[in-house]
Amino acid sequence: MLKSSPRLREGMERMTKAAGGLPDRVPVYAQMSHHSAKLAGESTFKFFTNAETFLKCQLHADELYRLDSPTIHYDCYNIEAEALGAKLVWATNQCPEVDPGRPLMASVDDVEALKFLKMGKGGRMPYVLEINKRLVDLGVPPKIRFCGPFSLATKLVGFENFVVSAVWEPEKAHRLLRHLTDEVLAPWITFQRRQCGTDETAVGADALASPPMLTVPMIREFCLEYMKRLEKHVGRIRLAGLWGERFVDDPRKLLDIKKEGCPNLLQALDPDVTALGPAFFKEYADQ
Repeated sequence: MLKSSPRLREGMERMTKAAGGLPDRVPVYAQMSHHSAKLAGESTFKFFTNAETFLKCQLHADELYRLDSPTIHYDCYNIEAEALGAKLVWATNQCPEVDPGRPLMASVDDVEALKFLKMGKGGRMPYVLEINKRLVDLGVPPKIRFCGPFSLATKLVGFENFVVSAVWEPEKAHRLLRHLTDEVLAPWITFQRRQCGTDETAVGADALASPPMLTVPMIREFCLEYMKRLEKHVGRIRLAGLWGERFVDDPRKLLDIKKEGCPNLLQALDPDVTALGPAFFKEYADQ
C-alpha cells in the first residue's frame, strides 16, 4: 500500500526537508496508536500483537487523514518490561499497560526477579522486529524505539517505589538504572539495528521523567545521564517524550536537558505549548 502511494512518498520527502528547515509547507504528522485500530474495526489486542494488522491500521489512518509521514506508534513503554516478565493489563479498546498493582520487582534491589532475557525473543519483541522488517520491505525507514531507562525502572518497581529509592537510596536506584541501560536497553537497540541492517537513530521515550513528577535536577541525574550512557554504548540516541515546562520556574532549564538529549530537534508538547505560547519555544530554538 505504501509503495503505491505517491502522496505518502511526497510527504516523507517533506518531513526530510523539514528537518533541514526547507519544506514547501509545514508537514503534518500524528501519534494515533490504537485510534487507527478503531478506524479499521480491529481489536486493540490484535493491533498490539500482530505486525501485519498494526501496519494495515496505521497506514489506513494515514491515508484517511492525509498525513505526510507514516504513523508507527505501538506501546513502546511496555516492550522491554513485558520481555523481562512484567504482566500487562489488556483493557478493551485501550493501550495495554504494565499492571501497577503487581510490580515485577519488590524493590530496586530485586534484580533477581527479572527474567533472563533472550534478546529478540521475550514478550512482544518479535512483534516489534516484524514491524520494522515490514517497514524495510515497504521502503520506509524502520523505527528503532525503546523505553527510557527511568520509565522502564518505574514500570518494573512501581513509580512511587522507585522515586522514594531515588530520593533516599540513590545509589541503589542508580545500580538498577545501570543494569537496565547496560544489560537490557543497549543490547536491545543493537539487536533491532542489526535485524534491520540500519544505523537509524534510536528514540527513547521517557515521559515519566517529567515535571511535576520529578524536579529538574532529578531529571538530569536519573534520566539524561542514562541517555548519555546509552549514547556512549551504541550511539545515535535521541531523548523524547519529556513534557512539563509549565511546571518549572525557569522552563529553559528543562529545555536545556532536552537539547542535551536531542541536539537537533526541540520537541514541545501541549498543554505546555498552549500555556507558555509557541513563541517561547521558537525563541529558545532560534537562540
